[in-house]
Amino acid sequence: MKSTCLAAGFATVVSVFPCAVGAQGAAEGYPARPVRVIVAQTAGGNADAQARLFATRLSDRLGKQFIVDNRPGRYVAWLIAKKSSADGYTLLAVLPDLTYAPALDRHLPVDPVRDFAPISLMTQTPYLLVVSPSLPVTSVRDLVAFAKSNPGKLNFGGGITGAGTHLMSALLFSLTGIEATYVPYKGAAQSLIDITSGQIDAGFGTATAALLVKSGKLRALGISTAARSRLFPDLPTIAEQGVPGFDARAFHGWAAPAGTPVEVIRKLSAELIQAARNPEIVAAVRNSNSEVVGTTPEEFAKFVAAEIPRWHRVVRQSGIKVD
Repeated sequence: MKSTCLAAGFATVVSVFPCAVGAQGAAEGYPARPVRVIVAQTAGGNADAQARLFATRLSDRLGKQFIVDNRPGRYVAWLIAKKSSADGYTLLAVLPDLTYAPALDRHLPVDPVRDFAPISLMTQTPYLLVVSPSLPVTSVRDLVAFAKSNPGKLNFGGGITGAGTHLMSALLFSLTGIEATYVPYKGAAQSLIDITSGQIDAGFGTATAALLVKSGKLRALGISTAARSRLFPDLPTIAEQGVPGFDARAFHGWAAPAGTPVEVIRKLSAELIQAARNPEIVAAVRNSNSEVVGTTPEEFAKFVAAEIPRWHRVVRQSGIKVD
């Protein structure tokens, strides 16, 4: 007999999941046809590459294709996923913008907590705080001291207003009390190029920043996560350089429309956790300057539940406005 126990959204997943114990009806024979994974990014980006990496692994393991469907424009992707049948055949790649969008848009057409059921958080990517090699600072403490000695003169570059790089900069300004100007670009990569030439003083970045640091074109001052990264083991965290509480990252996880059968969620989560332990996937993820995680739905739900209010605080304190 088919189970009637359904996966709720991020807020209630922990209390709902126990009712699925022993109920495997909906997962039997799943997937019976191809599964679509919606990514709110164009092909070729880091999120797209990671989605394809895990999709390929699940295709091989489960015998049906997991097809990445690129839908640039976060609202477009989120609405497609929200309105899709809650049957496990449409999934959503969850990226950081889903956790800070509620703070930036009071009229958000989706509810990140109620509308989606968490599956697994598979990777995390630390941000690097980088500066132009011409800037006379070699640590986060130096940068803060320089900024306080020259209030309002430092420029931080990054993606569009409200992008992850903007939120990282705002968090740093908030926790250190420095006055600096954020300069938005259409893409974060272009801002990093301008930092290498000294047109912009500093900023945050992930994969592209890491490549520029390794080539000597940018100077890295700190890592954004609370623990040091295995990718840059000798680089101190921002927190350990006198900015306690600074702990942020980009990430990649999967969710399904709320109401997707819990047994299907459990099956997918188990497969994604196993994929995150696969040596080939671990190596591929590290090559993109990210690290594998692999969590249960409950762990992913708790992670998202903690992220949303913290970005509300940052946006409120910084006064960020998105047109």
